[in-house]
Amino acid sequence: SLVLLHLPSLPAPMRIERRAILLGGLSTQSLAYFTCTTGPPTAFANAAVLFLHGLGETAEGMQHQLGMLGGGNFLKQMQQHDIRVLFPSATPRPYSLNHGRTMNAWYDRTGLPPTAREHTESVEASCTSLEQALSSLVDEGLSLDRIVVGGFSQGGGISMQLGYRTLKGAELAGIFALSSYACDDSPMWTALKKNATRRRPPLFQRHGAADSYILPTWGAATAKRLCVEGINVDFGLVQGLGHQLAEAEMDQLTEWLLGILGARSTESVGNTCSMLQS
Repeated sequence: SLVLLHLPSLPAPMRIERRAILLGGLSTQSLAYFTCTTGPPTAFANAAVLFLHGLGETAEGMQHQLGMLGGGNFLKQMQQHDIRVLFPSATPRPYSLNHGRTMNAWYDRTGLPPTAREHTESVEASCTSLEQALSSLVDEGLSLDRIVVGGFSQGGGISMQLGYRTLKGAELAGIFALSSYACDDSPMWTALKKNATRRRPPLFQRHGAADSYILPTWGAATAKRLCVEGINVDFGLVQGLGHQLAEAEMDQLTEWLLGILGARSTESVGNTCSMLQS
């Protein structure tokens, strides 16, 4: 049910780098991320976007999808504004909803609906690894307030967890989540209430109105609850869209990112929640 597109290569004008980043492990397991990147080297970048893939996908698969969608316009726009885009891969782990088979997953799930309990151990493991990835970018010269983290499906889910339950996440320029949601019992909600004075990055959230896998009501409920917690949420339903990315939402995300990162003024950046239908 997940859409994975493959390209033999990306458009010629786009300079691509690939490098392996080894992140520190948790308990007996080390997390290795093979990261594809586009745009200028971090030391010369104006900003950075970490784009996280969905369940069972890879960094290269996510990059290829964006390279194909709309002629690669998202990546071209980021490069035009000297924004480095990085694609980490999740740790292969046994995934309970796939009969325990090993697959790339940001966290495990014992049930798909938000009423199912969060697998907190795997969520926190991925958050810790992503914090280490952020630290490596800071070491290369980027400040956290010049970095946005987001992704598709599970990638968006873990991005929200990073942004709203960790210290480094709170300093990010923004978070985006496409076809994503948070569990009803997630410690993220407790962290938001406990740290009421902590900065909360704005959130861009889009969801396919025809998504029969991750239901749009789940994404909308998460958006509304985050609004109640004082987060600036820009939420929208994309009519006719299932559980996949669409050119229209990527164009909207591009505008939002350029606004958040100061490359372009946009009405979507403000101090109020927006619950729209696209």
